[in-house]
Amino acid sequence: MKHFLLLISVLALSGCASVDVQSPYMKSFPHAEEGMVRYILHLPERMDESAFEVELIIGKTIRVDTVNKHLLLGEIEALPIPGSAFTRYEVTKLGGMSTAIGVFNAREVERFIQMTSVRYLGPYLVPYNSRQPVVVYVPEDAEVRYRVWSADRKRKGKMKSMKKG
Repeated sequence: MKHFLLLISVLALSGCASVDVQSPYMKSFPHAEEGMVRYILHLPERMDESAFEVELIIGKTIRVDTVNKHLLLGEIEALPIPGSAFTRYEVTKLGGMSTAIGVFNAREVERFIQMTSVRYLGPYLVPYNSRQPVVVYVPEDAEVRYRVWSADRKRKGKMKSMKKG
């Protein structure tokens, strides 16, 4: 079961690549500037794409100790591309911080530290659209991962109003 889940995770993340894709609409997306990398995500077609969203997970895999809490702060901006209906996502102001608990002989590990945004509380979600790529520009030392979220159409309920009294 663990191998199956690992395989699914690898396949899900393999759709996100930093290589240029030769397709007509990719000409609308500019190449990455100096110090940045362009990640391109092509999503598979789904029956009802309005029931899905894509969470963009930006972060870095860094060597950290196991005692302190580590945090990456940054901003992600949705920028329209002039002359087209496309949107590109750009990560700016990516910087790290950590608690400063001094412990001798603290064990160090490689860990993916996910970016936290001050502007957006919670996950950064973009609409699911298999007809257009999701293009993200990040600093060279950052990584882009993603998660696909879906709505459960069967669980529809009513909210009850709370009457004062």
